[in-house]
Amino acid sequence: MNQNITNENVRQWESNFKADKSNQFLQNSLIRHDLKEVYADRNRMQANQMCFPKEPEIGDVMAQKQSGRCWIFAALNVLRSQIIRDKKMNPGFHLSVPYLYFYDKLERANFFLERILKDKGLNKEGQIDRSLFYYPVGEGGQWYMIKDLVEKYGLVPEECMPETYHSENTQQFCAVINKIVRNGAVQLLHMMEDGNKKEEILEKKSEILNSVYKLLCSCLGTPPSEFVYEYKDKEGGYHVVKTTPKQFAEEFCGCRLNDYVYVVDVPGKNRPYHRTFTLENCGSVWGKKGIYYNLSMEEIKPMLLAQLEAGETIWFGCDCANDMDRAGGVMIDGLYDYRGLFDIKYEMTKEEMLNYCESGSNHDMVIAAVKETESGHYVWKVENSWGTQAGMQGRYIMDDSYLEKYAFQFVIHKKYLNPEMLSELEQEPIVLPGNDPMGI
Repeated sequence: MNQNITNENVRQWESNFKADKSNQFLQNSLIRHDLKEVYADRNRMQANQMCFPKEPEIGDVMAQKQSGRCWIFAALNVLRSQIIRDKKMNPGFHLSVPYLYFYDKLERANFFLERILKDKGLNKEGQIDRSLFYYPVGEGGQWYMIKDLVEKYGLVPEECMPETYHSENTQQFCAVINKIVRNGAVQLLHMMEDGNKKEEILEKKSEILNSVYKLLCSCLGTPPSEFVYEYKDKEGGYHVVKTTPKQFAEEFCGCRLNDYVYVVDVPGKNRPYHRTFTLENCGSVWGKKGIYYNLSMEEIKPMLLAQLEAGETIWFGCDCANDMDRAGGVMIDGLYDYRGLFDIKYEMTKEEMLNYCESGSNHDMVIAAVKETESGHYVWKVENSWGTQAGMQGRYIMDDSYLEKYAFQFVIHKKYLNPEMLSELEQEPIVLPGNDPMGI
């Protein structure tokens, strides 16, 4: 089985390539054009229109710019659609993304340092855990992290903490945070090795976090502890609200985020359906853990339909790297027929795609509406956070094939689960490694 590529192999493959005259056309086309442009299924791209019989008012399209904050945008888009409906707000009403982003970064820095104090930066084999230090304060996130942040810090309108250069361009800013916490972690490790008192170590940790807080304030602004918010509703009524972030979240959102369940379709031998799971050493707020409830897509879809029918939008996580036309605004399995183009003979199940890194949840958006086609399948309207220049004015059409193959995570209200499912939520969750596909 140990065999290198030989010159004879290469000559045979070259001969095979030249023997098929269509390969010359293929080569000439692809040398000058993008793969997606050459072999996109135009008929399927144009099959559905952005028109739905029932659409809740979700507000105007937002843009995350050069940042990995899609998960925050998706969550706040769901919450603000409820506010626009219940408070009769104008579509231009936005919740502040930088506000939650600020506290997410602060909490993640603390989470990382707590892990240093707990495990001394070592893995289970007693070696330096390089994966822990590689990107200690990351960008992406999960729904349960939003829940923990809102419960602890509340929410504010965008006017009370607007976007900044660094909130919209996060690469350099995050790199500096990681320099601070990595350097701080090494100092803490030295102190533990030298036998410093617990009080001294904790004082050093507080000093490190103070440096992180200074950077956050300098780049994102100082989050308000209380604020005055003036606005006009759709009917022209003028309102002045003097409140705190936690009071605002309670009054405007009626935030009962614990009433929502993180439902996922992540099949696997170690991930049976109808079981709850949690991930090891993952999260934002230290001491909190996310709970995933694994169900088949066949069971999830009726809950999606019921939630949309009630006028509630849905946070969901999917794979935007496969079969999603960013510019055209469609999400269809097999939209790009690479198998036909290059005569690739393979087919992977959803479980195999997850286990072998062919697919995974890498982007979060909002399902805003649905309609049934003549064939009995469903087409879903998706609200993105890439601005109005992407897709159909920032929105996308997703068909059932994409939902079933490339969608993995959904936030569903408990009232759409049946009694058996609700009882299963009481199970002791199975603990999975932090790098399991369940959380990716």
